[in-house]
Amino acid sequence: MTWERTRPPHPYDFMPRRPEFTVTTTAGRDGDPMPLPQKAAGIGGADSSPALTWRGAPPETQSFAISCFDIDAPTPSGVWHWIVTDIPAETDALSENAAALPDLGVGAHTLRNDLGNETYDGAAPPEGDHPHRYLFTVHALAVPRLEIPPSASAAVATFIIGANTIARAHTTLVA
Repeated sequence: MTWERTRPPHPYDFMPRRPEFTVTTTAGRDGDPMPLPQKAAGIGGADSSPALTWRGAPPETQSFAISCFDIDAPTPSGVWHWIVTDIPAETDALSENAAALPDLGVGAHTLRNDLGNETYDGAAPPEGDHPHRYLFTVHALAVPRLEIPPSASAAVATFIIGANTIARAHTTLVA
């Protein structure tokens, strides 16, 4: 028997449908190669979160959350590289490397990612593996703050984010 790895589908295809708005990054257009600063320091990058700007969120948005998910990580559940909550509703952008700032400069909370860190951990697909898609999602939320315990796993945190999402915006960088 031969084992062949297939590319996982887009994770939000299996979630309840939500209206979409727009997110862009100076790190590239949707589907572009990920710039070196957004890759992991261990492979020559800088673990620098990309600049993100979003437009068109619903007027009833009370806050935002941001996540970065490696769809193609060689695990049954992918890998969450970054999870941020409680971004004020009036915020429409984060600067490059905002993850290195206390509260991202806007009063937000960074949660523990799958690598065990409360920050953005850059892309680092296993050597020799196929290209990985890193999905950056801005979630428009129906609540001003999420009460997610600091000890929550990334899966629990993203479940709570999903339960409060009223619209989403995505962009993907490839490493």
